[in-house]
Amino acid sequence: MSADRKDPEWIAEDLHLRLERNQTLLAQVRTVTSQLLGARTRSEALDIVLEIIANLLGCEDAAIFELDGRVLDPVRAVGEHARRATRVRVGEDSIGRCAEGQTPLYSDSGVLAAVPLVVAGRTRGVLVLFRLLPQKTELGRTDRDLLETVAGLCGLVLSALREEGPRV
Repeated sequence: MSADRKDPEWIAEDLHLRLERNQTLLAQVRTVTSQLLGARTRSEALDIVLEIIANLLGCEDAAIFELDGRVLDPVRAVGEHARRATRVRVGEDSIGRCAEGQTPLYSDSGVLAAVPLVVAGRTRGVLVLFRLLPQKTELGRTDRDLLETVAGLCGLVLSALREEGPRV
C-alpha cells in the first residue's frame, strides 16, 4: 500500500528528507568554496575541481575546457574518455553547444554532463563529466546543483588567477 501524500506522516517524512538533502548540499558547497578559494595557482585550482568531482560526485572521468577565441581547449583531464578529449569549436557537439548557450547539458552525445564556466555573463570554459564510477548510477538533482555550483566557482577562481597571477 502506498503512502497517501496528504497523510501528515508522509508530509513530515518528505520535509525531513528535503531538509537533509539541503543541509548536505550546503555542507558540500561550503567545502567546495573553501577549497577553491584557497587555490594559489590555476594548476592547483584545476586539480581541486577534478578532486571535488571525484570525491563528491563519483566521477573520475572528467575534463575542464577553457575558451580560446571560438575554440574550447582541454586544459586538465582525468580518466579514459577525458584524456582523449580534443579541441572543440563553440557550437559543435554537446560541449560546444553548452558553451554557446551557457546552459548545462546532461546525458547528451556521449557526455554525461557539460556545464559552462560563466563569469560576468561570458563563457570562459566548460566542465565536462564523461562517466560516473560503476557504483554510482546517475547524477541526481542534488548532484546537478552541486556540479553547477562547482562550475561557477571554478570559472570565477580561474578567471581571478589569470588576472592576478599566482597567489603568494
